Amino acid sequence: MSVEVHAKIRIAVPLTEILSHMESSISALLRTPLALRAVVEDLNGSLADMVIGPYPHEEGRAPAAVRHMRIKPFSSWNRDDLTIRLGEDAAVDLAVHHSASNEELGISMAGMTDEEREAHLMVAGYRAAILVWRTRASVCLATFLAASIATLNDTMVIDSCFFPIPTPVAPGTLLAMLARHRDAASFEELAERFCDAIGLRFGA
Repeated sequence: MSVEVHAKIRIAVPLTEILSHMESSISALLRTPLALRAVVEDLNGSLADMVIGPYPHEEGRAPAAVRHMRIKPFSSWNRDDLTIRLGEDAAVDLAVHHSASNEELGISMAGMTDEEREAHLMVAGYRAAILVWRTRASVCLATFLAASIATLNDTMVIDSCFFPIPTPVAPGTLLAMLARHRDAASFEELAERFCDAIGLRFGA
């Protein structure tokens, strides 16, 4: 089973800005500033030009069964996932997905309550999909990355299979959870303490 965390996307943000925010957030919780730097592997083009944001979802990839539809229920950006590493043990794959809303698909939302409509619109639209490699350091990296994307988009982290709290969740709440383990000697120690606290046992 894949382990993922998703952050809602509203605007286009340079990847360099996201990574800088993430690294600063990690450094703030360590005894000494973070010595590691995030590395994007096999990037086709310049990192400075890479933007994480909305794309024309009508032209994105979609399962063959729904390609005949004017609006695709689900699509993914038309490029390979980006692998982001922090040191030897932390890695995630990042992509951007789009889930069409009922309105986009021509499905009436008239029968929904305001609460149901709000919940539906929260998970519809664009999202950063972060696939977590199966190490504890990768879980910690994914949490920081999702929090940075949501912070810079002024949105929420909308889905996760490993947080011990309900989603959607504000990025500040996740950063507060991580901050309980401040003054760690290293990112690896921070990751161990965070994963112990949320009861995550897999990986190294």
